[in-house]
Amino acid sequence: TVAGSTVSMSVRLRNDDGEDSVLAISAAPSDTAEEIKARIVESSENRIRAAHKPMIALTRDDEEWQGTVRDNYRVAGGPTGDFIADATIPKFAVTVQAPLLSTGDDDEDVGRAIRQGEIQIHPTDTILDIKRRLDRGQHPLEQLRLYHNGEELSEEDAPAVDADGTIKAPAMTATELGIEAGAVLIVEPATIPITVRLRNDDGEDYALTVTVAPSDTVEEAKTRIIEASG
Repeated sequence: TVAGSTVSMSVRLRNDDGEDSVLAISAAPSDTAEEIKARIVESSENRIRAAHKPMIALTRDDEEWQGTVRDNYRVAGGPTGDFIADATIPKFAVTVQAPLLSTGDDDEDVGRAIRQGEIQIHPTDTILDIKRRLDRGQHPLEQLRLYHNGEELSEEDAPAVDADGTIKAPAMTATELGIEAGAVLIVEPATIPITVRLRNDDGEDYALTVTVAPSDTVEEAKTRIIEASG
């Protein structure tokens, strides 16, 4: 039987995008599925967080993991072969709406700078990951703003890093930001160019291009017009 204080296991981290990787962990012979999941979180270097642990599906030979490590690798005379398990965190669907980035008919995928409608995301996706899933090469990702339940998802796209390169505050993931299956994400551009016609009673009208933010009030828009007019 499997003996000793710990055994080395290879866990294949699998996803539906074909971006599988292998994680080496140490497990106790008495570890159950939940304890192995906890060790996966501890060993993943922040790729998988505690909030994702309940979502992990642990399998061996395409069957749901049952029992302990000892139960799964019991071999007369001692352990043989590779200790391998598969861990999967299923994707889920959210709905993306971006009315300020659409110029075509609502029922057609025309004039849409980013992907809209129902998309699949991973619970481990950061804001930048979600933006990349929306990308159609027509709008700079850094100029997109995401909103959920009326609040901007303002978590930094990249993790905070110390001068020596140590990650001190990793970017939050979809699960940690409260995004769940069925959520509606509103996407807006950071700024929008608009054309303002400056009119006077002498018929000396001319057009001025002004860059405004979607949240600008009338007074803020007026200020931007003054700034842009020189």
